[in-house]
Amino acid sequence: MSTPWQPPEDFDDDEDNQLDDIQYQNQKDGTLFMIDVSKSMLNPDDEDPTSNPVRTALECAYKVLLQRIISNPKDVIGIVLYGTEQTKVNEGQTYSNIYILLALDVPDAQGIKGLKTILEDEDAFNELCTPSERPVSITNVLFCANQIFTSKAPNFNSKRLFLITDNEDPHASNPQARKSAFTRARDLNDLGIRIEPFFIRSGEGKFDVSKFWEQVVLPADVEETEEDEPELVMDAKTRYKHLLSAITAKSVPKRAIYSVPFELGPGFQIGVKGYIFFKRQEATKSNYVWTRGSIAKLVETKSEMVCQDTTRTLQTTDVKKAFKFGGEPVVFNKDELTSLRVIEDPILRLLGFKPLDYLKFEWNTRPSYFIYPTDADITGSIRTFSALHKQMLTSSRMGLAWLVARRNASPVFVAMVASQEVTDPETKVQKQPAGIHLLPLPYADDIRLFPENTTTRAPDSLIDKMHDIVASLSIGGYQPEKYRNPALQWHYRILQAVALDEDLPTQGEDDTIPKYRGIDRRAGDHIAEWAKELEKVSFVTTSVPVKAPPARKRGADHGEDGGEGSVPKKRVKEELTWEYAAMLYEKDALSKLTVAQMKSLLVEKGVKAPTKKDDCIQAMERVLDN
Repeated sequence: MSTPWQPPEDFDDDEDNQLDDIQYQNQKDGTLFMIDVSKSMLNPDDEDPTSNPVRTALECAYKVLLQRIISNPKDVIGIVLYGTEQTKVNEGQTYSNIYILLALDVPDAQGIKGLKTILEDEDAFNELCTPSERPVSITNVLFCANQIFTSKAPNFNSKRLFLITDNEDPHASNPQARKSAFTRARDLNDLGIRIEPFFIRSGEGKFDVSKFWEQVVLPADVEETEEDEPELVMDAKTRYKHLLSAITAKSVPKRAIYSVPFELGPGFQIGVKGYIFFKRQEATKSNYVWTRGSIAKLVETKSEMVCQDTTRTLQTTDVKKAFKFGGEPVVFNKDELTSLRVIEDPILRLLGFKPLDYLKFEWNTRPSYFIYPTDADITGSIRTFSALHKQMLTSSRMGLAWLVARRNASPVFVAMVASQEVTDPETKVQKQPAGIHLLPLPYADDIRLFPENTTTRAPDSLIDKMHDIVASLSIGGYQPEKYRNPALQWHYRILQAVALDEDLPTQGEDDTIPKYRGIDRRAGDHIAEWAKELEKVSFVTTSVPVKAPPARKRGADHGEDGGEGSVPKKRVKEELTWEYAAMLYEKDALSKLTVAQMKSLLVEKGVKAPTKKDDCIQAMERVLDN
């Protein structure tokens, strides 16, 4: 979630607690980049003369295009430059010094290749990004954005305008132009177009939004820009990293998976929407394509049901579903089957509270939901949610609730755990929003008993050596955002190379490969010592006694050195441990032990030792099973 939610400071001011509900829409998303091409935005960086804020913004837009064309292929993205010497607008528009670089549409390979060419060709970039000598009216910029959204994404409920500039007051000497821009900004807000600002600081000091942009951008956005957005310094590498991080955080639309009433008590409900933080990303599904025409076209697949006996095509009304009960099918029609699935209407019902430490780790068997308040259906929901959230945090308690997410969904018990907002200390981008997590809890039917098994404990010497290895290789924590799925990245990289006519990669990036040199440097000596200790322990516990020489006649008088007059020396056999016997048992290799060895182990446990080897093995298995 890009917009932080916090309990309202003024609990009596209704206007301060209005939350823009556009971010909760679950429809297709339209994103339009509007990039200011001014002389200051084209000033080269001191450390990298080839970089400037305009180039950085275009590079970020290019990265977002590559990400969204795969992750959200139905969303539309456009790029518009304003303040350019050249003009390129849609037919019927009369704006000057506005250049539509990429029309608002589903990204395609041709458009991405064109943007890449501009970024790689210095002459093409300089020709396109030549700033105009005449100032550009922000009113025209916003009106152009409105017309683009109206013509290209009229029914989209999520429409965002990413505005990137370093000009604090574009109409400082023109009060009439300022007033017109403020009016047009309010019109955009009324039409559901959300302005997401990305202000780039030039020189010293903060970007002062109070001079102009405070009236153009929604108050919630201005507050977020001042507190949560990074101050984009002029260092090229840092600026690109921060801007890309901020744009990526806002570029993914917030898609609610359900919207339900939250019942706090009989007749007392508020509105909430549910989201998911994690969803397994899989490779895009392949499609059949017809290639005999002038252009390749996707093939529409159609399936039908056929009677096996008569080969007659069956209609939907001819088919019913059945469940087996006692070997016999129990048939249901469509309405009966639907009624079986509906327990009650969608709802989240609070049942009570428990101490937070009551929640057990093993109960977390499925990904959690995340709920956020909305005043769209029930006014005052945000206030009530605020009070509940704050009280759960201060009292360290969790809620227990009953959730029916959709009409035909199975009801589940959920644990309600409040979370605090967490931001990146460097970029100030939100990493975890403030809200409430819903953890689905298991039913009694879901619990599985563990098989009874006796654990084998390693010798203390091995445990001590392993302690040094673990201490040397301890890491700060797992951060999933640092590790991309190597199989998916390889799949996407091949698709990108083929679609954009790039050279096929010979090797993919894999961040999951262990850093063996670092492991050897930090724990190599400890690992070698552990291996030596393992050899010692294995020799003691697994050594098999050497076969004794042929027995001599009893009563023979032999000397001590084996000559006559000595008494034969009795060989002491080394006894095996039960740990080693358990290891052989798991490998189904108890037959490697001799009868004498098994007898000694059985006697140690107080079990009568059989005389035959097969009987000894069975006796050993009974002891190890228990």
